[in-house]
Amino acid sequence: MAQDGSSVTPDYSGMGDDERRLAELGYSQQLERSWGGFTNWAISVSVISILAGGFTTYGQAWNNGGPVAISWGWPVIGGLILIVAMCMAEVASAYPTAGGLYYWASKMGGAGWGWFTGWFNLSGLIFGTASVDYACATFLSVLISLYTKS
Repeated sequence: MAQDGSSVTPDYSGMGDDERRLAELGYSQQLERSWGGFTNWAISVSVISILAGGFTTYGQAWNNGGPVAISWGWPVIGGLILIVAMCMAEVASAYPTAGGLYYWASKMGGAGWGWFTGWFNLSGLIFGTASVDYACATFLSVLISLYTKS
């Protein structure tokens, strides 16, 4: 409201869709978003660890389900994961802020949901990294034992 009691409409001209949405949420864009395709791919591979996760679960899938678990299971699970990714992309387009998952959960479900989401996300990253490290240590142990036995 202006001082004279009339409402003032914000001027969104010259803003992109992201900047306009951030202004509607009460924020101004402060970070430059200039990631290219390669940068996005690189950070995704390093955080998600697709190769390490795939290689470490290969033996488990082979021993517990055989070729069917690998040839059918992985593509089906991959498709389901893509559905979750598309849902998260939809939420990210509605809330284009740097807060990520916990911010989205706070805005949509309240502070408690944001708190739990943040801690679950952190614990998932910690345990995911630990499991990949354990698998790499196991692999290196077997590899070294192959070269040291005579």
